[in-house]
Amino acid sequence: MDSSHIKVIFEDYLKTVNSNYALLINGSWGSGKTYFWKDSLCKICSENNYKTLYISLNGLSKIETLDYQLKIKLIPLLNKLDSKKAISLLNLLKNIGGKIIQSKYNVSPEEILKDVEVDTALFSKQVICFDDLERCNIPLSEVLGYINNFVEHKNSKVLILSDESKIQKEENKNDTTYNSIKEKVIGRILNFNNDLNLIFPFFINKYEKSEPEFSYLLDQNKSFILEILAEFKEENLRNLSFYLESLNKLYPVFKSNIEFKKEIILFVLIITLEFKRGNLNSNDYKNFNDFDLLNPSYVMFNFDPSFSLLSKKAEKTPIEESELEKFYKRYLTNYIQDYFFYPAVYQFILTGYLDIEKFTNELKSRIPIEPTIENATFTNVATNKFRQLSNEEFNQNIERFLVFAKQGKYDVPDYLQISKFLNFYSENSIIDQTKDEIRKILLEGLHIAKENIIPVSRMRNFSFDMDQNPTDDTILRDKIIEYINASQKEFEKEKSNSLLIAIAENDLEQMKDIFDGYNVNKELFLNFSAEILWAHLQNSENKTITQFTNLLKQRHSFSNIKSYFLDNAVLFKDLILCIKNSESTGNLQDMLKKELIVQLEEICERMK
Repeated sequence: MDSSHIKVIFEDYLKTVNSNYALLINGSWGSGKTYFWKDSLCKICSENNYKTLYISLNGLSKIETLDYQLKIKLIPLLNKLDSKKAISLLNLLKNIGGKIIQSKYNVSPEEILKDVEVDTALFSKQVICFDDLERCNIPLSEVLGYINNFVEHKNSKVLILSDESKIQKEENKNDTTYNSIKEKVIGRILNFNNDLNLIFPFFINKYEKSEPEFSYLLDQNKSFILEILAEFKEENLRNLSFYLESLNKLYPVFKSNIEFKKEIILFVLIITLEFKRGNLNSNDYKNFNDFDLLNPSYVMFNFDPSFSLLSKKAEKTPIEESELEKFYKRYLTNYIQDYFFYPAVYQFILTGYLDIEKFTNELKSRIPIEPTIENATFTNVATNKFRQLSNEEFNQNIERFLVFAKQGKYDVPDYLQISKFLNFYSENSIIDQTKDEIRKILLEGLHIAKENIIPVSRMRNFSFDMDQNPTDDTILRDKIIEYINASQKEFEKEKSNSLLIAIAENDLEQMKDIFDGYNVNKELFLNFSAEILWAHLQNSENKTITQFTNLLKQRHSFSNIKSYFLDNAVLFKDLILCIKNSESTGNLQDMLKKELIVQLEEICERMK
């Protein structure tokens, strides 16, 4: 129902004398019902000379607690009522004062107000809003009976906010009779659907004063944001608020690369929705679920039915959709051209930690370099652009492409995609080379390309061990994985050794930079022994040991460190033994050693 219609019905309800029923606004959690009450309906109450009382039923398990909450909220109205009602309320307060005396005898707050009578006149110009009915732990028959007392006997106007779909589920579980109970209390149910076109400007205005540049970005991209929200069927205002706040945190980094705003706006929303809908959690921060593999070419080879029909190895029997394909269909059917996977953003959404340097480097990698003949050829025949070529252009590009691939002109990860396209062309008799001949060419090129392999921590789309397609050349894939794993091991070893060098040189700033780079990454301590680490620390200056202790404490300051750093526990325990077995120096270093041991023991204890 349109919100403007609800306003009309609500105002008519206020003007109805002796209505003797309550209104219920039904809508999903986070749809904006509470905001609608506070922003719109409260104004209508005021315009019609009604006071408002708001009570959340969330988590309440006893009627006595509900009654206590309501009576407590009546007390501030003392100075707002006419004299006759003020006297009545004064009597109420006197009664409360008498009850408080009993509190010395361990009487609960609910008991203090249990027998206090409130003048019915107090409620005649009150609109009481009971929110979160579906989250109330009091039996429905009791809470609706309590509400009915205000409607039937106190002549109050009552509004209930609820998500009835949740109540129906509980009703099925508990075999209760919600529908029969509500008929006695609720006169009309109004189904609430928020209009993001009307609400979104309020979110933009929220940032207008504090973050004017970001507010302008939202305003300029409002149409696209509303379009993808509608496409993904997302109306939850809490999720929208989380999404915009995440964008706000990222904006200072990507505003200098504003040409990528569209793909960032899209990617942040997709990962936010996966996170908020329970498909991802904080422990997935290192598991990209192959989302980083998705691009137009990957989709064409794996999810495009028309392309699969041309492949001689296409499965004749239907294959169950993978989780990756489901993800693609949820979000990217119409947006794959605008999709780009940012690992730093993915990890930020899931953990709350933004690695600014990493995100900056990812943005830099998006800046187009001066096109080379090798890159142009790759784009022409190793992406879905090949269909736009003439026969002559295609043949010329393929001839160059085979030469460049054999010369190792492409990055190691690209060779799997090159193989996919060349094998596809071979199967469809578009080129003369057989699969074996193609493999020989590519293996030769791979051997050359591995000498210039990009360190894996800065590389995208390298999860080939997960990206298994029946049409792939498994021999080539295995060789790519071998080269990438070797590069990864060497890269991590190099980074870990840089920590030892920083300790040896007493470079406190470099130590901090290294720790920051491995903020939630266990690999920092996986490439050397406790003995080597302690040898460097023992020979360092006192300020270096202090810095190391402080950085350890900061690195392990959050709650679920076991999920991230459990593999470091053995080294930390060995390091404790190394320190304890080292000779006493009889000076300040002994105290610093004890402080380091205490910190290490605390970390190990929290990892149990």
